[in-house]
Amino acid sequence: SIPQTHETQAEQIARMSRELEGNPTKNKTKKTDTNSNIVPSQILNTVVTGKPLVLDAITLSLQGHVFSLNNVKAPGNGQICYRNGSPWSCGDDAKKSMENLLNDKTISCHIVGKKGICLSSMGEDIIKSAIETGYVLPTNEDGLLHKKQVEEARLYERGLYQK
Repeated sequence: SIPQTHETQAEQIARMSRELEGNPTKNKTKKTDTNSNIVPSQILNTVVTGKPLVLDAITLSLQGHVFSLNNVKAPGNGQICYRNGSPWSCGDDAKKSMENLLNDKTISCHIVGKKGICLSSMGEDIIKSAIETGYVLPTNEDGLLHKKQVEEARLYERGLYQK
């Protein structure tokens, strides 16, 4: 979540990047999985900018990098949900919602491994905006951080909260 400050986009990305790496105050050395042959220098850690291709509601392709938005979940492509007992293509609607959100926007994303955090060129937090659609849900780790966006999506019956 981006606090209401006068941070530059570079400062916002740097702050959000520290959060993505697991330390909100300073960078820390990444640890490798003990079951993996990946060494820290091989873990992707980059910032890319451009117009993304939406692969599903939380997976983007940008400048040749495929990654998922950090600490969120959403229905997958083709997934069927039920509303009032009737089947509904919630996964396809979730993807369309992300496509509409990112339509023709240039974004900057900090990618670590296969996870990313992104800002629009206007400083909009893409994860926060996606949660506001009601199709993207925060994981337990970020549930409290995005409580306001979830409550608003429920109140206005957006996305998965439609009745």
